[in-house]
Order: sequence, then C-alpha cells, then structure tokens
Amino acid sequence: MTSFTKTLLVFSALTSWCALGSVSACPAVDEAYGAVVNLVRPGQQHLLLDEESLVALFNTLENRVQCEEVPCGKCNLSNAVHQLLHNHSDHRQAGAVKNRAIDAAGFSALAAGCVLYLSSPDKVCAAAGQGRWGEEVERFLHEIASGNSHEHHHEGEEVDGESCHGHEHQHVGLGGLESVFRELLKHYEPSEIENCMTTSDIMSEVGASSAEQTQAAGAVLGRVLYHALRGQCFQSLPEESFFLDDIMHRLGSENFTIEGSQKKLKLNNKKKKV
Repeated sequence: MTSFTKTLLVFSALTSWCALGSVSACPAVDEAYGAVVNLVRPGQQHLLLDEESLVALFNTLENRVQCEEVPCGKCNLSNAVHQLLHNHSDHRQAGAVKNRAIDAAGFSALAAGCVLYLSSPDKVCAAAGQGRWGEEVERFLHEIASGNSHEHHHEGEEVDGESCHGHEHQHVGLGGLESVFRELLKHYEPSEIENCMTTSDIMSEVGASSAEQTQAAGAVLGRVLYHALRGQCFQSLPEESFFLDDIMHRLGSENFTIEGSQKKLKLNNKKKKV
C-alpha cells in the first residue's frame, strides 16, 4: 500500500467519522469552533472560549437582536451555559464547561443555543431563567434535523471508542438550515448588509458538496454563529407555499387547473404579440 493510498484511507475515515457526528473527530466542527474563538478573542494562544470570551460573545449577540418596538432578549446567558450540557454524562462533555469556559467538545451545544437565541431571544431568556435552555435547544435541534436516521447514531452507540450523545449525533441539511434562516430574519439585525450569506454558502463552508448532503449540527450552526458575530446578513428563500400563493394570485383564482392555467398563459402570450 502506497503512502498516498494510506493518506486517502485516513482522510476517508475521518470524513466518515465526521458525518457520523463525532465532534472530536469532525474537522468542520473544530474549524467553526476555532473561527469563533479567533473572532471573539483574536491572538489567543490556546483555542478556548473562556469566561471573558463568552461574555464578549453574548454581548455581541445581544446587540444583534431587536424586536419590532423595543430591544429584546436582554439577559445574562454567560451564567447559564452549563444548562446546554445538562444531559451529557460522558467524561468529555462533563469537562466541556469548567469555570464558565466552553471547549471544543461543548461547542455544538453552545452554537445551537446561540442560534436559537438569535431566532427567539425572549424565549431563550425565559428558558434560561427557568433552567430550561438545554431543553429548548434539544427541541430546536429535533425540528431542524435532517431526519436521515440511517446516518444518526442511537444514544450511547460506540464509534471507534467514542460515544455519540445528544447534540453530537444531530445533523442539519439544506432544508433545515433554510428554516433556521427564516427564523433568524425575525429578530436578527445585521451590521453588514452586503455580501449576504446564503444557506448554500454555509453548507459549502462545512464541506457539504450537494443539496442532499447533511453535516453535523455543530459545524453548520457554528458557521451561522460565526457569521452572525461578524454582523453579516443572511439571505433566505421563501417557503414553498409562498411561490404557490404567488402563482395563484397572478392567475387570479385559487380554483384553477393545469389546463386552465395553460390557456391563460397562451392568451397572455397572444396579447403580448399583438
């Protein structure tokens, strides 16, 4: 076996492991974590979201959310980050929050919690005040998960000696990310309105090569968090029902058939030629 072949096999194994959602072996998650750390604490020697970094992160997010009439979602989330890992019992996750710091193992939960905050700031603040932030994040992840059960691991299943728990086995696809973007636009206020990020941009950054491919939630939501911290705008497509409603509006009736719509289109074309 040549060294090149060995390299390909190692890369293939790491890619498969990442697809299965193991944070410690998923380069896309680690890269998103590193990008966020370097953004909130540039020049830091060791990659770690310590207490000071988390305060800066949440202060920035707080300035990114607005309600229709008054500022909303003002609460001290840095003191509640431990709630995001309340149901993680393995030793890696137990050490993910120490002295109010989040390491790479806890980043997936943090990213999901932050993106949920940007989408529903008041709900997250209320949940955090009641000790339920982690529960809301679990519900949020379930709603946006890809649903490809054959790519997910069951609770406690071993992958090369590592257990897949909670947030780590959740996946997000293009459809789930579209719903995240639509929710973000309700309260998120960008500071940079040029070069908006699309869902395709995010999926490309995390290595999803096609519209059908999914990626670990920590990688996808971590990238959303990174661009939100930078203040970039997000561009979302309307829901499918929007296009149907628009077509019906343009045709002038909700009770139309394919044959009827074809006749109307032909009639419009004749009018244009005249």
